[in-house]
Amino acid sequence: MRTFFFLKEKNEYIKLSEAQKAFLYFKKKKLNLLTGQYSHSSQNELQKKLTGVDFKTNQQRPLVIHLFYEYGKLLQEIDVSEDDELAIIIEYKKVQRAEAFHKKKEKGLPNNLKISLDFYKEQFRLVQENLYKGNCYQLNLTHRFSFELLENKTLEDWEKSFLGNSEYLSAYAHASFIPLLKRALVSNSPECLFNYDREKREVYSMPIKGSYKIENSRMKKSLKRKMKKDKKEQAELFMIADMVRNDLARVTNYSSFFVSSKKFLEVTGILHQYSLISGKIEESLSLFDVLCSLFPGASVTGAPKKRVMQLIDQIETSPRGIYCGSTILCMGKNKSASINIRTADINFKTGELLYGSGGGITLESDSERELSELKTKIQSFFTSLPL
Repeated sequence: MRTFFFLKEKNEYIKLSEAQKAFLYFKKKKLNLLTGQYSHSSQNELQKKLTGVDFKTNQQRPLVIHLFYEYGKLLQEIDVSEDDELAIIIEYKKVQRAEAFHKKKEKGLPNNLKISLDFYKEQFRLVQENLYKGNCYQLNLTHRFSFELLENKTLEDWEKSFLGNSEYLSAYAHASFIPLLKRALVSNSPECLFNYDREKREVYSMPIKGSYKIENSRMKKSLKRKMKKDKKEQAELFMIADMVRNDLARVTNYSSFFVSSKKFLEVTGILHQYSLISGKIEESLSLFDVLCSLFPGASVTGAPKKRVMQLIDQIETSPRGIYCGSTILCMGKNKSASINIRTADINFKTGELLYGSGGGITLESDSERELSELKTKIQSFFTSLPL
């Protein structure tokens, strides 16, 4: 078992290995990922694990926590199935720098991408209906795609793909390889749920809203000007950013503030906009306290959070799983969490890759434009991490 993180500022990888403890948690049981044995567990046990991580104590052994979107439903007091995965928690012993591979670039987009326009328009109509009724103000509508893996592509091939494409990776790119399950969780997420600055005792979050396809490098300036004038994109960003500020205020004694209300971010083939929000926290707070306020990220749910999550349950046809969840790294004094967009769940036993994509829907949204954006986000992932 091993997990890799890409440190974009340093342009290097770290590898975590020699797992000491590793469990996959469900509602009433857990699976030991080292022995393959199931045992009884509960939501309270998982909460206790997360409560045991605070912000004042150095993490002696690196801890990787993969939170699935469905755990966020429990935090919002929305029931989940006993078979829904909630979290994977891995305690590692060894940290080392990983060497990058020099890999020839390949075409990435699978040729079996299919989604029915009629099906998407029906989901879109249901969201718009709830918007008109005032049941929500914005809802992040997603779809989970299933791709068939090429027969000759192994877990090791995906590891090399991740380590061989650093120029295409985002700030929160990571990958966990779990031999017992013959499974990999691979993410090229650019989005921050939270980062903790130990020196300043501040937590900051970086919600992303707005996506424009970059056709060529010469058009970036014009795209930024266009996005600034796009009323739909601006309203969506400000709505979600204000929601995150309010979420963060619950753990920062109502002192959260905008560091930057709007900045631009480029990932593979896409121009995004985001806000940066910060606030001071008490170090005695636990990881669970912060997650109760922030998880799942507002940018992948909508507003108001609990109500849109209930509506998502009714409208979407499958669990989101690791997509729209978060991956948390606790190592030494550092604690950071991504929002898992541009994220794949790869099962080498079944030869299947699950990948989610979506976007925020408001009253001003257009279904065909939203569907085009959804496909652009799929293209972005498979370009950066080819099959």
